[in-house]
Amino acid sequence: MIGKKLESELKEIVKAAFINQEETSGGMGYRYFHSVRVYDSCKRFLSFDEVKRRKPDADVALIASLFHDIGRATDKRKLTTAIMPGHDELSGRMVKTILKGHVDEDTISKVSGLLLDYKNDEHPSIEKELVTYADDLDEIGALDVWRMFTFEAYNKGNIETKLAFWKNRESKKYSQAWINNFKIRPIRKIAERRRAILSAFMEELELESKSADIRNWPLK
Repeated sequence: MIGKKLESELKEIVKAAFINQEETSGGMGYRYFHSVRVYDSCKRFLSFDEVKRRKPDADVALIASLFHDIGRATDKRKLTTAIMPGHDELSGRMVKTILKGHVDEDTISKVSGLLLDYKNDEHPSIEKELVTYADDLDEIGALDVWRMFTFEAYNKGNIETKLAFWKNRESKKYSQAWINNFKIRPIRKIAERRRAILSAFMEELELESKSADIRNWPLK
């Protein structure tokens, strides 16, 4: 498992790449904080018995989770967006240089291979599964409220347009079928909890935005 010194060194590399980069759906430095959360989640997943039985390469999973978005650091637009086609493959190429002198060549090769193949479901691995789950989990829950409303503010929207977007599209994204994609039971439970929190908040937000909680008081 990665030691504290190496962990600190690698996080500093990602921080330097993203801390001054602004993103419409997340604000200043969002991609750095996202990368660290994905890393922290992946680290916790490695302690689950269901994961340990499959004997993942912990270092490969952890380093890939931290650098899975590093290709986005090349986006020099004033306000980056969540959409950057090809950034996974770019990340896979970039780590070959970035990681030199920090970890051994075999680990670099495995991390690069995972990221180059990140979206290819035909080549599954427990390491890729863990990174994907950690990445996907960061799109759901209370944090997604922050993303939705910073995006709406940047684009001069309002609460009604965002609530409409949520009802017509975004809420459907977090269907039970999507939740069931988390094949590792404790990770699926985390996803279900986060979905419940997010859905409950959006329902309450709609009530309050229309004063419905007051007009219909007492609520049943």
